[in-house]
Amino acid sequence: MIDTICKNNNIDRNIRTDITRLLKAIINQNYFQFMNQTYMQIEGLAMGATTSSITSEVYLQFLENNGIYNILTKHNIKGYF
Repeated sequence: MIDTICKNNNIDRNIRTDITRLLKAIINQNYFQFMNQTYMQIEGLAMGATTSSITSEVYLQFLENNGIYNILTKHNIKGYF
């Protein structure tokens, strides 16, 4: 997904590679604490982590600008809120 966003915005290939690697590192090193125990988030994003909200927002914007827009257009839906 992030690679597609970068390509659509004409981001240089080397920068695109760096962004993709950084995002993978952030997602794979997601830790959280619950009742004085530290856990590693295996799937998805850790709730409450600063990077989780940013990553989620980027993903939702991507969906809205691609998938959802196409569905609205295809089915002639007038409003989406």
